[in-house]
Amino acid sequence: MTDSETGPWLDEILTPEDAAKFAQSLAEKSAQNAAFGGFAPELVRGALAKAVTSSLHLDVFATLVEGWRTANEIRAHRVPDPDHPGAVAVVKLGKHSITRELRPVVTIGLGAGLRHPLDVAVALTGTFQGIELSIADGCIQAIGAGTCELSIAFTLGGETLDGPPPKSWKLPGAHRFVPPLPIP
Repeated sequence: MTDSETGPWLDEILTPEDAAKFAQSLAEKSAQNAAFGGFAPELVRGALAKAVTSSLHLDVFATLVEGWRTANEIRAHRVPDPDHPGAVAVVKLGKHSITRELRPVVTIGLGAGLRHPLDVAVALTGTFQGIELSIADGCIQAIGAGTCELSIAFTLGGETLDGPPPKSWKLPGAHRFVPPLPIP
């Protein structure tokens, strides 16, 4: 296992072309509906591309791990065994999905003082084919190797937009959480 304070970044897994296509889709959608700003796509494309790129710069493990921390199978291990401190339990999880919705603040600024907030949501879903979690002392210590399909969906003003295609991702050997993640 390797120690790492951050997991892989979503914007490193998805391609720059995917982000650019999505930014174009957002720009076109904002031009079609006054509730989305009503700005011409040429004016907002750059600002939206920057907003999309920054919303994709998130740690995949840190974003999805909350789903594991709150699962009943995992919560059963939240109280450390007083007779065996430091003992590691390996919990095997079969195929499952975790979805996390994020609501980045996206504001389009055009000219002096003209600012328009956009109602944007980003949903990240990881569908895992089976993984192993190492748990000790009431904390998730590490995740083992496995395969995950990542998909991302965007909504603008409550309307779902076409996002990039799902990406199959092979989890790197093992990932140790530094610091370990407490199970609530």
